Amino acid sequence: MRFLPQASPKKHTRTAKLLLLFLACCVVVLIPLLYRWTQTHILPGIYIDGVNVGERTRDEAILLLQKHGRYSIPSYITLEYQGKTHTLSTQDIHMTQNPEKAIDEAVFYGKTGSWKTRLTNIAYLILQDKHIHIPRTIQEDALATWIQGLAKLIDRPGKKPSIALRVSGSPQSLQVFIGTEGKTVQQERLKNAILSLIQNTAKASFDTILIPVEEMIELTPTQVDQLKKRAIPIVGKKLTFRADDVELTLNDQSIIATFLVPQGVSKKEIERVVLDWVAVVDRAIQEPHIKVLGKIVTEFTPPRSGRSLDAASSKELVLQSVREFDTSHIVPQEPISLPVMLIEPKKKLAEMNSLGINERIGYALSTFFHSIPGRVHNVGLVGQRIHLEVVPPGGIFSYNKAVGEVSRATGFQPAYIIQQGRTVLGDGGGVCQGSTTVFRAALNAGLPIVERKGHSYRVGYYEQNSLPGIDATSFSPSPDLKFSNDTPGYILVTASVDPKRYSMIVELWGTSDGRVATIRDHKVFGQTPPKPTIYQDDPTLPVGVLKQVDWSAPGAKTSFYYVVKRGGETLQDRVFTTVYQPWAAVYLRGTRQ
Repeated sequence: MRFLPQASPKKHTRTAKLLLLFLACCVVVLIPLLYRWTQTHILPGIYIDGVNVGERTRDEAILLLQKHGRYSIPSYITLEYQGKTHTLSTQDIHMTQNPEKAIDEAVFYGKTGSWKTRLTNIAYLILQDKHIHIPRTIQEDALATWIQGLAKLIDRPGKKPSIALRVSGSPQSLQVFIGTEGKTVQQERLKNAILSLIQNTAKASFDTILIPVEEMIELTPTQVDQLKKRAIPIVGKKLTFRADDVELTLNDQSIIATFLVPQGVSKKEIERVVLDWVAVVDRAIQEPHIKVLGKIVTEFTPPRSGRSLDAASSKELVLQSVREFDTSHIVPQEPISLPVMLIEPKKKLAEMNSLGINERIGYALSTFFHSIPGRVHNVGLVGQRIHLEVVPPGGIFSYNKAVGEVSRATGFQPAYIIQQGRTVLGDGGGVCQGSTTVFRAALNAGLPIVERKGHSYRVGYYEQNSLPGIDATSFSPSPDLKFSNDTPGYILVTASVDPKRYSMIVELWGTSDGRVATIRDHKVFGQTPPKPTIYQDDPTLPVGVLKQVDWSAPGAKTSFYYVVKRGGETLQDRVFTTVYQPWAAVYLRGTRQ
């Protein structure tokens, strides 16, 4: 066996020392050289508008940008419409660019700032390239002026075709405007297109822009017929949406107003509708507060969750619903739910009292659009009178007792009331708006209705947001509206009136025992025409003057089932029936010479 000679330990040590000496010389010589190189050269991996300037000096980078046409501004922008070109001089809009700023950023990238910043930037370059853009600016006023001048060359006066339903429910009021031919430069779109092009500095020249022009056409007779056939099935119908407890509607007029002509649905009009709804739905969070003296509530602020309508999702949902309705003409049986974000109060109402006033158990909203000022005043006054009424367990709420005396002496103003078979001006007109709203809140809460009488004839106020026959008249001492409290705790009645929105809200607060109330099988039957119009001579009015003091209404009967259940137990199962008399319009005819 032969053995190879082994190097002595001394020889190994000498080799290692020579290697270390060589490496030290390299470090001493190369690091300063590398440092000086990085101070005069751009770091690798840096691009200016698509041009690789890495490992170049500043002057080399400038020459490279000039070679690729990035250093100077293009002289013009070309725009085109229907084969004809228009030239926008970059001087006319005072365009400037600053390549020096971009080069400075490239030269100093990874070399300035703290050591942490420098190391972070260098690490970025190791992982990916750094892209820098040459900044450009223009005078937007000059651009807007130039676009306006261009529009004058292209625009031709015209009007868009349109469709509108002048009177809700009346197909005869459907009007189609066929439009007149014309065209209009969409100036805002064109401005945005030019600004976007200017900021794209990765090319030596600008791409040609196609000028956006909205062209208006005149509808043909066939298109007019098709448009009417599209709209007529919608007349008299509406789409109902719900956002939390707020009901929102698009009636036939509003739906037809969203139509694009000759086809399609306007996203812009849908957006306008939803933004209006946001103002109605959104509200801030409200913490509860209640002050009780014995069994009397003297102060009450109800708990209200903060509420925000998801506008973006709602726009898409409403747009989709209108499109489907435009095609099918089928009204959904239930309101379409809109997305709402709720934030609950931090405090609990139940912690603040011992009366069992813990939660809302009943709610009703009524509207009274077109009411005269006196009636609006009176509705607000009855709202104040019934607000904070407390009904003990087993007790009975009397609306007339809560409202008290109704006269001018107690603050009520003249408004129209039904008296002795006539509609006349009398103190307290509008009081029945309150009794009707309380009636609906009690039904919603599933409470026993002890006393209720419908109106003598159909009153438009009570059918604005409700089916006919769900109203209650009141006139002290009788008729009255009464309900009883068969719940485990006290019931607090609260009322609020918004005169600007012509709305009244009544809420009942107490302890829920799990009951669920349902109104079903609503019917309107036995309808009869209004009575003939009555003209009465009035010597206080000049000859030739007619003054309407009463309004016609058809006669009818209505009924609905009121069913209240708790688990498997039926608490209420009854029918409410109302008989409305036919009513005559009455005019006073002037006889004074």
